[in-house]
Amino acid sequence: MTQRSSCSTAPALRDGSGTAQPGHPTVSADTAYARLSVTGLPVALRPVVESAMAVCLATPGAPVPPGTDPLTADWCTNWRRSTAVPRAVDCDQPLSGARREFLRLSRLLEGLGETHGFEVELTVFDGGPSDGPILLDRI
Repeated sequence: MTQRSSCSTAPALRDGSGTAQPGHPTVSADTAYARLSVTGLPVALRPVVESAMAVCLATPGAPVPPGTDPLTADWCTNWRRSTAVPRAVDCDQPLSGARREFLRLSRLLEGLGETHGFEVELTVFDGGPSDGPILLDRI
């Protein structure tokens, strides 16, 4: 059984960044893409991690790719029941934001991970989230 979270915040929908219009770019030039992988997060800390993402990643998110229905796009973090740790959740979430925001988020989550015993990795990519193998750095 897969456990899915309810979407408590949808910043891209709230601020309109998910509805790009020609001539009105919604992604800044310093926007980078990353993948956040969390393993073994205690369920009680899930809202803390979601709040950290909302606070640290203040840059409006990238709009949905052309041809994607905004109603079915991945607007919320998809949390799954952890197969490695009992009473915990995992996620593997693509993100967009400014590099300095990723650094701030990484430091915050690494501290939480060390304190509460879960694994976190934030990998920043050069280009879009689908560029996969072009790894710029790990924060």
